[in-house]
Amino acid sequence: MQIKFRDYASTNSFKAAVDRLRHERGRTRIDKALQVATREVFPFARKGVHQIAFVITDGEQTQESDTKDLKVASEPLRRAGVQVLALGVGSGVNPDELRLIVEKDEDVLIAKNFQDLLDRVGSFIKATCYLAGKRRV
Repeated sequence: MQIKFRDYASTNSFKAAVDRLRHERGRTRIDKALQVATREVFPFARKGVHQIAFVITDGEQTQESDTKDLKVASEPLRRAGVQVLALGVGSGVNPDELRLIVEKDEDVLIAKNFQDLLDRVGSFIKATCYLAGKRRV
């Protein structure tokens, strides 16, 4: 994990750090991202607010000798009360894989490209926030 929420005092400083990140091409390890979120992000999240993990990918899980099943990898987050949402962008996305990491079909959004994602993400976020307000923390 290259940056951590707790290392930045403001939204702007965090955003600036994100903007400086380099895009890394190659492998897609969704299982490892879920493990990092479980171990290094959500234990430090504010208590008493709805917890949401957004998984954004433009590919499918790279299969290697230590690759974990995505349902198994996402289970600790769900067990901790974190709502996992999956956003897939592009033609290389495997919707069946993304469905493994979420609780329900509505928690997966597939977009043809980033412009399609931008066009559709507003309604997705509104629906998510509405549902988050209905869930007990």
